[in-house]
Amino acid sequence: MIDGRILFLSSNGVGLGHLSRQLAIATRLDAGIVPVIHTQAYGVSLVRQFGIPGLWHQHHSRHGMDVDAWNKALGFELIALEKRLEPSAIVIDSTVVFSCYCDALQKSAARKVWIRRGFWPERHQRFLQSAHLFDTIIEPGDLAEVLDEGPTAGQRDQVTVVPPVLLVNPYQRQPAAIAKRILGIPEDKLVVALQLGNSFGDRTEGIRQKLINALAEFPVQIVDLRSPLEGERVSGVGSGSVKQVSVYPSFTMSRAFDACVTVPGYNSFHECILGGIPALFLPNTSPDMDRQDLRARWSVERGLALLADPDLPVEVVREQISKLLSPDFARQVEERSANLTWSNGALDIASLLSGISRDAYTLADNTG
Repeated sequence: MIDGRILFLSSNGVGLGHLSRQLAIATRLDAGIVPVIHTQAYGVSLVRQFGIPGLWHQHHSRHGMDVDAWNKALGFELIALEKRLEPSAIVIDSTVVFSCYCDALQKSAARKVWIRRGFWPERHQRFLQSAHLFDTIIEPGDLAEVLDEGPTAGQRDQVTVVPPVLLVNPYQRQPAAIAKRILGIPEDKLVVALQLGNSFGDRTEGIRQKLINALAEFPVQIVDLRSPLEGERVSGVGSGSVKQVSVYPSFTMSRAFDACVTVPGYNSFHECILGGIPALFLPNTSPDMDRQDLRARWSVERGLALLADPDLPVEVVREQISKLLSPDFARQVEERSANLTWSNGALDIASLLSGISRDAYTLADNTG
């Protein structure tokens, strides 16, 4: 029995952040509520692996597409999709509310919901002009939100704030021994996960190689976590200490890792902190990115992680890695992480959306 449909829209030209958050919500909807995800992420096949219908439209930044023509084409597509589905809610998880999204919203009778995480850079202030299009605005919380002074920080009394959202709860992870067996890595060595994705654009491979060279000086097994969106590549030293792995969501296997070197984006930051994984954070400080540097600073101030500039000399990075692999630091992170209070905000959002969908279904049934 179908009690209603919810249409999720997200951008994500190359990453998986918005898509992962929508999957976290869609997989927790009440029985009978059917999610459909329309995304610009190349990971649309991952959506289908969860048994959720997934549709894809290429982001305009690819192949030099004309933005106006792209918006027009996508607008027609979304309006036709909305008419076909007749969703009870349209949920957008994106910083930018494209003009084609606006067209679809204005032509729909569905409830309009905007999910936007905080830590916006100042240059994104203009995107707040789209707020009037929505019936409900939801902000997934951030453990480090006390440091957030970006454009959305002063509007929290106007939005619904929920706890931080994760696709996988820490207790749902595989036990360490099983995860190591699945990944094919030794059980008798320290394991360090390296997870960069394509965070630094053309510089990523150089940074990855520098980190691998630094890690290789320690008696560790390096697990180079590759996004499913990346092709398999050969990188690292020739000692066999580097194993490339592509798994999604990688957090399910994280008990296999004694430490992690990664970028403190929304998902990876909360996974490391809430999972009690000793982490060395490498913030991407591009002016178009969320304020990853502030998340990293918050975690360092609380003894939950370490911080390094990815452009630092390898000698400095090596010093941070030495601290990262310290048993004392691992114990500290485990203890302080265990003292954090958290519940998964995906449940709150799923409950809200399920209620919207059931109300709309009941109303339609009574008036039909």
